[in-house]
Amino acid sequence: MVEPGTWTLDTATAALPEVRRLLKEARALAAALRDLQANLNDLRIVHGDQVLSPAGAGHSEFAVLLAQFQAQRESYLALVGDFGRLGVELKDVEQGLVDFRGMVGTRQAYLCWKDGEAAITHWHELDAGFGGRKPLP
Repeated sequence: MVEPGTWTLDTATAALPEVRRLLKEARALAAALRDLQANLNDLRIVHGDQVLSPAGAGHSEFAVLLAQFQAQRESYLALVGDFGRLGVELKDVEQGLVDFRGMVGTRQAYLCWKDGEAAITHWHELDAGFGGRKPLP
């Protein structure tokens, strides 16, 4: 783990393989959560609030899907925590936006990486966000 605020371009670059691995897992879990949520919603549409009652139509299927959803959600939250333990900030799992807080010149800033980029080539001010990205000097 690198302490927030101490990332350099070299240390952030060295962490990219792990960040890519975590991001791939996070995306897979996010997709599974979306699918499970859609299935739960479908059961509620078909059976209404009956799915919430143990004797109601569709309840057993709903209960199984809900348990799967809760387990996947816990896995997803743990994985998001892994980014924090690594010392990076996951900004957007779908876009693959990750920030490494460090120094650019003499100021605190984020080294900014987006999935699909071969290397870390941009940075932004702490309060600027992705829209404020600039090429590294």
